[in-house]
Amino acid sequence: MTEETAQFLDITPFMDQGVAPQLCLPREPDSIWRVRQQPIQPGVFQPQPQAWSTVKEGDLVRIPLIPYRTSSRNPEEVLLAAIQIGQRNVREFSELLRIHLVVGDPIQDLEEHNAFRFWLGVAVRTH
Repeated sequence: MTEETAQFLDITPFMDQGVAPQLCLPREPDSIWRVRQQPIQPGVFQPQPQAWSTVKEGDLVRIPLIPYRTSSRNPEEVLLAAIQIGQRNVREFSELLRIHLVVGDPIQDLEEHNAFRFWLGVAVRTH
């Protein structure tokens, strides 16, 4: 059974400093994590191994948050998109012990584009 965990991260300090948001998660000894480094490409459904990094050493798993944009200004779409992105990531792995989503807060209103921008990080523990 795959453990599914999620958390929100205040991205304001990162935005104020002009750096991409990230979360550092404690890494258990002997665990292996795969961390998404590139965004999910719309319409691309085959595995993208180059989009992931592997973490086998150290005390922390660094999870970068990647910006995504919704197709409307419906707030529910942010959560649905985050879940769909997480599910698409799961399909790339045959064995998962844990999937961890990090959702950036606040969500940016892109009124001029009739959309929202949100930040999402994905990490999966495979061993």
